[in-house]
Amino acid sequence: MIRSARAVARRRLRAVKGWLPGEVVHQGRLSNGLSVLVSPKRGFSKRFAIFSTLYGSCDNEFSDPATGATVRVPGGIAHFLEHELFAQESGDAFDEFARNGASANAATSFSTTSYLFACTEQFEKNLRLLLEFVGTPYFTEANVDKERGIIGQEIKMYDDNADWRIFMNLMMALYHRHPIRIDIAGTVESIAEITPKTLHQCYRTFYHPSNMALVVVGDVDPEGVARMADEITQRTASRAHAASKNGASRANGAIAPIRRLLPKEPRVPAQREVTQSLVVSLPRVAIGFKEAVPLPSGRELARRETVTHLLFDVVFGRSSELFNRLYEQGVIDDSFSGSYTADDGYGFSVISGETADPDRFVREIRSGIARARRDGICDEDFLRIRRKAIGKFVKQFNSPESVAYTLLSHHIRGLSIHESYRDLQRITRREVEARLAEHLTPRQSAVSRILPKASASA
Repeated sequence: MIRSARAVARRRLRAVKGWLPGEVVHQGRLSNGLSVLVSPKRGFSKRFAIFSTLYGSCDNEFSDPATGATVRVPGGIAHFLEHELFAQESGDAFDEFARNGASANAATSFSTTSYLFACTEQFEKNLRLLLEFVGTPYFTEANVDKERGIIGQEIKMYDDNADWRIFMNLMMALYHRHPIRIDIAGTVESIAEITPKTLHQCYRTFYHPSNMALVVVGDVDPEGVARMADEITQRTASRAHAASKNGASRANGAIAPIRRLLPKEPRVPAQREVTQSLVVSLPRVAIGFKEAVPLPSGRELARRETVTHLLFDVVFGRSSELFNRLYEQGVIDDSFSGSYTADDGYGFSVISGETADPDRFVREIRSGIARARRDGICDEDFLRIRRKAIGKFVKQFNSPESVAYTLLSHHIRGLSIHESYRDLQRITRREVEARLAEHLTPRQSAVSRILPKASASA
């Protein structure tokens, strides 16, 4: 039996060599549809694993793959489900990880939910625990009521968090209807509608192995990881999906594609400015730029992300003229940053920071963008920033966590790390300038401000 299982595992995962000596990714898809990616790191003491599903806070309306019926669920249910899965019949999975010497966590984003752990010992025991608790939903009225109170307190806490509020206010300014404008945790009112039945429905839809991926990085045996993943997910999926229509067939093979139903989103922002007052020492400002949809997908979207990151480093990075001038003049401080986020149905950039003069902050950033559009990007600056990005890309291979997250994000995009590296080397200055002209336009922008309460009432 062991010999046979190993043979199956070898056929299942294929080794993909990269451009760095010794860097190999073993990847494949199990018979039940689960994607497995393993990056062996010989001699590394830390092992890191992520078990992720393509299910996030934006997935609040979808077509049930089993029945074809349209389903709309309360805001915050993906995050609620993430919390609830740790509550097992045998106890809290967090406590079990701690007893095994592992550090565990989970996170829900707009488009994914991920469960993870890091450890130096008892890796197999922790991997088994990860696969089993994510694959074993245990939703009771008592547990749901208890978690509702905990998450309700979390929502109220984030209502007073200036960094989160300025971001969510910006999303509500940029978007008219897209669910990205809804807080990932939902609202106190929306989570009150969540029941064990709705949790089970979302679990059966999005937590099928064919909608999930397991990524492991460290000194591990790829075949052993594949065997364990196959054995556990076959068993847990059969049990967890038994209540759904055609449950057995859905558990043991890929399900029909999940249709996510999104409202039509206007190209321009919903609001130009939004201001809120909170107890903060300095005002905070965030300028957002909304992408027009539809966006490209796969490798093309990944390349767009890379081009945009290079653009931000050239124009707003710590070595840029704009950053250093505004820093010396006290307009910005070390909190200043820029980022870009994109997925199916949405994409946006955010430039933000603390400042004593919010109005000047906005004027200077907009004039800096206009100047860069007018004068273009210096070739020397572009080449330096691209070399820096290449160096950062290579350096991440020293961190199991960084490799795992990069493998996962690239898998979701449908490309390999090695393809992404080659694309980074081939990006040109003209691409970055074209991206600047296309994306950072006043028509697509909105401003979010958080002001100190004393200043707001003065």
